[in-house]
Amino acid sequence: MNEMNFDEFKQAIVDNIKDYLPAKFEESDVEVRQVLKNNDTVLDGLTIQDPDTNVAPTIYLNQFFEEYQNGRDLNDIIGDIADVYIANTVDKQMDVSIVTDFEKAKGNILPRLVNAEENQELLAQRPHMIMDDLAVTYHLEMGKSDNGNMSVAITNTILDMYGISQEELHDLAVANLEEKMPATFQGMSEVVKEMMLPQIMSDLGLSKEAALDYIEQMIPDGNEQMYVLSNDSRLHGAAAVLNEKAMEDIAEKVGGDFFILPSSIHELLVVPKQDGMDYSSLEAMVQEVNATQVAPEEKLSDHVYEYDAKEKELYRADKAEEHEQKVEQKHAKEKGAEKEKVSIKDKLSQNKEKAAEINKSHEKNHEKKKEVML
Repeated sequence: MNEMNFDEFKQAIVDNIKDYLPAKFEESDVEVRQVLKNNDTVLDGLTIQDPDTNVAPTIYLNQFFEEYQNGRDLNDIIGDIADVYIANTVDKQMDVSIVTDFEKAKGNILPRLVNAEENQELLAQRPHMIMDDLAVTYHLEMGKSDNGNMSVAITNTILDMYGISQEELHDLAVANLEEKMPATFQGMSEVVKEMMLPQIMSDLGLSKEAALDYIEQMIPDGNEQMYVLSNDSRLHGAAAVLNEKAMEDIAEKVGGDFFILPSSIHELLVVPKQDGMDYSSLEAMVQEVNATQVAPEEKLSDHVYEYDAKEKELYRADKAEEHEQKVEQKHAKEKGAEKEKVSIKDKLSQNKEKAAEINKSHEKNHEKKKEVML
């Protein structure tokens, strides 16, 4: 049998998926539709309407097709798709007012960070705020499943339904960050140890404590040169840069200014800034990793960013001169305003002195008039 192309593969999934699902799905509608994702990436999503609910998870078939091309059996793939679907099915009717009613939704709206230049089609449909070559978008978080977070993108239509401005939406989403998705900041060695732990426990048959001791011997603690900034779920963790308190805490921990390397939309790398350090070598590293290691829909940016600890501002590192000029202009303006305040105070003081002299003069004239009258 000749290998199927992608269209034939998708049709085979649609034709056979019900054979791997419970009997209640026998009359369900099965379809594959294209979905616009991050970086204007278009994926092919499978949906199956469960008769017991008004919500249907979307399972993207692109990665499964790659597995098929690499020789994996089609029946195994369909079985896995069915298992993923069942694991993520909501077996009850969802109250749509959770999405449509602003009062119910507002506590679960969170920001995400994406590339502005690569998401022009997507951003045309959604409220957003531009930050250099990045954009902040907003999602209503609906809870967690075994395969990630369930969420609904805030579109222009939903924002109109809420009756608030884009600025109000942004402020609300950022304010929710600290409570709903607090930032995590770990040394790179600590992250590597966490990633190694399950494999070491499995390969060597060790307990968690024994595996940790083993890893500590392999990777002893030392001075960290690089850190990972994200959140507990490690999903859309790049939005942590919008958490002002987290950024200030990082600056305090690393001793001042630092560079941010956009590893992906899910996590960022933090490198403390040192004398003589050039951002361009870091940027070259980011671009190489993006080109070879990061999935197209998870890429954030090819640029490096810098955090000014004194000004508490984030800016693109290749725009350092522009940032410095803005800072100088801001300080000059502040000094001018301060001088103006002092000047106004001096004028008020001078006016008070003049007024006092005039009053004294009036009093003397009044006394002279009294003498003449007497």
